[in-house]
Amino acid sequence: MSAATLICRLRQESLLSPTSKLIVGRLDSSFDLLIALYTGPAWDHCARYLKPGGLFLANSSHGDASLAALDPRVTLVGAIHQRAGRYRIDRDDRASYLIPKKPETADAALIRSSDRGVAYTKPAFAYLFQLNDSSLQLQGA
Repeated sequence: MSAATLICRLRQESLLSPTSKLIVGRLDSSFDLLIALYTGPAWDHCARYLKPGGLFLANSSHGDASLAALDPRVTLVGAIHQRAGRYRIDRDDRASYLIPKKPETADAALIRSSDRGVAYTKPAFAYLFQLNDSSLQLQGA
């Protein structure tokens, strides 16, 4: 488990002491890459640690990719496909990804309450999002 994942989980579970919360607060906007693969919903708790221009790699297993896809602060920069232990990034056809099979399932509250991601018409193993540089002001809000 990476340090960022551990911090996010502790914050999510409110297990940090007041002193630790001060230290963790200084980590805001300090990571270039956050990875959430089969972690449970982490985007809501971890987005604040991502630097503007930083990358968020997530699958839709527990809703992280689905929540990020609904967040206006990020842009899909690639879809990761896996076959026979090999990975490739599709950067060319991004508009065809993240289209829900059932549009009504693309609801952040529903995703959070069900702990399940949205089923997409063109699925990928994982999705790579980039935090927009202009979102720095939005992160503090």
